[in-house]
Amino acid sequence: MSAAPPPPFDQWAESVAWEEALIRDGHPLGAIADDLCGLDRAVPLTRAAILLNRLHQEERRDDVLSRAHALTTVRLEQLYVSAVSYSTRRGRSMLLTDDSDMPYGDLLHRLLNEVRTLPDSDSEVSRSEVEYRVLEALHYDSIASGDNARAVVTAKEMILLATLARVPEMVERARRYYRSAIAQAGRYHEDLTERLRVLRGMKPTESEYIREKAGLVIAQLNVGDLDGALTTAQEEPTLPLHIAVIRAVQGVFSAADTEFFSQKIIGWIALCLWHLARIESLPPWRITERRALAAAALDVVRQQQWRSGPTDRPFVLWLEARCRLESGEYGLARHLMNQVTDIEDEDLLSRLLLAGMRLELALTEEAFQTQTVIRSEEELRRVFAFARDLRHGSAVGLAEVLRRWHPRPAAYMALCPLPIPELLAASDAVLRCQRGAEVYGQVLPPLAALDEVVRALGRPALHLQLGSNARYQRKRLLVRHGDLDYWRPVVVAAQLAMALLSVKSLDHRNTAERLVIEYGLLPPHVPHRFTPMVEDLRRTIRQRMERFGAGDFPFPPKD
Repeated sequence: MSAAPPPPFDQWAESVAWEEALIRDGHPLGAIADDLCGLDRAVPLTRAAILLNRLHQEERRDDVLSRAHALTTVRLEQLYVSAVSYSTRRGRSMLLTDDSDMPYGDLLHRLLNEVRTLPDSDSEVSRSEVEYRVLEALHYDSIASGDNARAVVTAKEMILLATLARVPEMVERARRYYRSAIAQAGRYHEDLTERLRVLRGMKPTESEYIREKAGLVIAQLNVGDLDGALTTAQEEPTLPLHIAVIRAVQGVFSAADTEFFSQKIIGWIALCLWHLARIESLPPWRITERRALAAAALDVVRQQQWRSGPTDRPFVLWLEARCRLESGEYGLARHLMNQVTDIEDEDLLSRLLLAGMRLELALTEEAFQTQTVIRSEEELRRVFAFARDLRHGSAVGLAEVLRRWHPRPAAYMALCPLPIPELLAASDAVLRCQRGAEVYGQVLPPLAALDEVVRALGRPALHLQLGSNARYQRKRLLVRHGDLDYWRPVVVAAQLAMALLSVKSLDHRNTAERLVIEYGLLPPHVPHRFTPMVEDLRRTIRQRMERFGAGDFPFPPKD
């Protein structure tokens, strides 16, 4: 194995350095494990088991641990074998003789306290290493039980312990645990800071470099920094999957992205969003085809939900709710929103999308609210305020996402009292009906504008009654997002005014009045044969507004 014999195993730093030097010099892990097993003592056998675990030789690892346990006569060594047994097997140790019903985490805490009181003078392993291994077992138990806060604490303790013992290899191991734990806990600004620190000290040729870069991309995405995430991913030729996912969240797709949709872990997210984006490539009045695409997106979510961890759950709920919304299944979308429980403050992307969905449902006449309009307003303001204050957070990136996937709530938040500054441009989607009709700076024929209002209020589309010129002019709303067509959404002012009036505050009423004056409710100059329809729409809007105590609301005069 080596010309130099191993140093005493109770010298933790020296023995780890000796082992790592052999590995760097090209000695196979299996050969090192064989030589350690040849010493036939509890501590070197346990070290051999750790190496065998890295080789995924589970059966031999367990045999070696059993032999090590049989040879232990010193309590500290017994705890060492037990801790390594748990941390390598990821389950209750086969070697523990404890027959109580005590939860394993509590048992490990008891063992940790015992380790800290034991002398190491009669042991072949140092107390620091045993304490590290028990903490490692506690860390795994915390992750398995979903206690991410405790996992962060144990990782920090491991870092401190290995630092004081001057074992750099174990410091870095603990730091990897720490980065994983803070990501799982949704503490993304810490995750970003830590990964940036690590990457500054790494070379691109190191084995962990790409993994750290990929983790950085996900953390940036979660805090809304889509531009930063895209830049980070584009720096590495091995991260095209991450580029595809970021673009999918932006609602932009290229033909090349589709080859990554089948990849595990996150590729399915891009596939689901691709189906949802294809819905927007179809005209809004082709309901049957759009709902077929929503069903395809829903199938993707159903097939992949088992892969989602605790921090992914809120985003997956939003994805499914979005599919239900596109299918017209408002009750199921509302039910999904009610399933959202705890969500980390720094999980800004999920918080934004869920808040957008709640406001979307509140603005939808056919749906029952999951919460009031004013509560949704306040929720979105909190998300953006937190993003502005959070290190690495991006309110601008979040605004881009909300405008893409929830344009109507985005427009509402641009025009309500105390509007969100990053969303002001979302008001471009609101249809203006004054001297003429226009949206996004494009003039719409009166009948095309009327069709937008009719469909927004739940009436049958008028598309087939539009002439060729009107259809041609409306097609100006069709643009390209990457390799997909995109029908820019049109938001009807009447819906926003009704939502403002539902809040029943003076500020909101005044804002509703200004909105109606500036944007109008119904397009002028509609052909005379549609006058009865226009009058019916006017009555419907008035009746809905009167439900909110707006009987004296100053409606604009008829044409």
